[in-house]
Amino acid sequence: MESGADVAVPSAYKSIDVDLDMWQRKKRVYAQQLTDRLAEDPAFKKSFQTTTAHVQAIHKLTIDYERRRTTENRMFGISVLSIVLVLIECTVEADWIRIANTILTVLLLGLLLHRYGIEREIAIGKGVVPANVHFWELPPSFLLSCFVEFIVCSIYLPPGFYGSFEINQWIMVPINAPNTTSAQRCPYGGELLDGGCYLKYYYKFQILGLFVLLRMYMVPRFIRNLSDFYSYRIAFIGSLNNVDALGVLFSIKYFLRSRPFHFLIVAFLATLLTVSYALWILEEPVNINVSTYSNAVWLTVVTMATVGYGDRVPMTIPGQVLVVLCAMATGILLVGILSASFFALLDLNDRDRNVFNLLSNEKESKSTSTASARLIQAAWNLYQCQKRSDTPQAVRNAASVLLYSTAQDCRKLRKSKKLHVPTLHDELSERFNSVETKLLKEHLARKNRLLAMEKDLDTSLLLAKSHLPATPSKK
Repeated sequence: MESGADVAVPSAYKSIDVDLDMWQRKKRVYAQQLTDRLAEDPAFKKSFQTTTAHVQAIHKLTIDYERRRTTENRMFGISVLSIVLVLIECTVEADWIRIANTILTVLLLGLLLHRYGIEREIAIGKGVVPANVHFWELPPSFLLSCFVEFIVCSIYLPPGFYGSFEINQWIMVPINAPNTTSAQRCPYGGELLDGGCYLKYYYKFQILGLFVLLRMYMVPRFIRNLSDFYSYRIAFIGSLNNVDALGVLFSIKYFLRSRPFHFLIVAFLATLLTVSYALWILEEPVNINVSTYSNAVWLTVVTMATVGYGDRVPMTIPGQVLVVLCAMATGILLVGILSASFFALLDLNDRDRNVFNLLSNEKESKSTSTASARLIQAAWNLYQCQKRSDTPQAVRNAASVLLYSTAQDCRKLRKSKKLHVPTLHDELSERFNSVETKLLKEHLARKNRLLAMEKDLDTSLLLAKSHLPATPSKK
């Protein structure tokens, strides 16, 4: 066996070791120089401490933004999981779902308080509030949003509530039966109760768990966190332009500008699947037209598309509220965004406008050439008719009429052409050309003056040299 000292070390590893040692030596030298400068120069020490504090504050603010992003993503994941569990519980009864939702709600509330603690640190780092501010001393808008979110996230169905409850929904005033004077009946499957037609149906207590759908307010934040510009640097750039670059509204604008159709497809599918399932659960006990999930999907699609065929409609008040607030409102927004994105896609850019203008100019040139050729032919025809003495008068009149009509067509064509209105680019080009011409003229004039001065100087030198006495030659 060969000893370790006899093993040859590759030259590449030697060079890496040498570079690392050199870097360590440079670091020690720089650290020593910095220590000496701090000890010798009090002003530099004070400015260095201030710069260090600013860098540490910026670094802490960057970490706080990343912590807020992680916390909001976890809150969104917990909310989606709780919504899925509630939708499952509405169709399948299971005790473990209530227990799991309780645990998820407690975790969600803890993360919510943690998030607002991070928001307080971010506000301190940005200089919005003092460094020693307490949570209850924050602005009222901050406390109000925290309170509202806490109430929304704490709504859920705890364990122990089982069974069902009855709902009597008023439909209309009863109508008289045909061929009778006193008998009354209730259409649409209603029951006559207390002088009115009521729709009687039963809901299980699990249906109250659908209030967790309010937690979907976290979707815009999740969209904001998916953006590739979520950093303190972008927030700083936005603050210089008085724009909240890390706000939810700006993030949605960014997604609609960069990837509009991806955003619309995801939003449409998520809303369609969620609202359809909830609508099916609410309408299934009483509405035979929405007794299956496919019928609920069709009703949601028709409502979101703002069509409304009327073949299937929600009958229960909870179903109607769900369709109006979720399907109809979301559908109007998505259809409007889709229309705007589609027309923006069809809008002409600068290159398209250049090609379009070239095609228009070519078309106008062809029409002008054709009209000019016809006018020349009509004038030549009239000239030949007048030149010949045997030409009938009727033919001469026809040639005159043809020339007149052709001239009228040329006049209309000339009037139909749009006047050339110079654009800003044309005006700037003309101004730059005039400035360039003026500068060239000044340059040429200056050059000519310099040449003339040089010529005068040469002439003066020759004249002075001619007046100098001749130097005697050395023998």
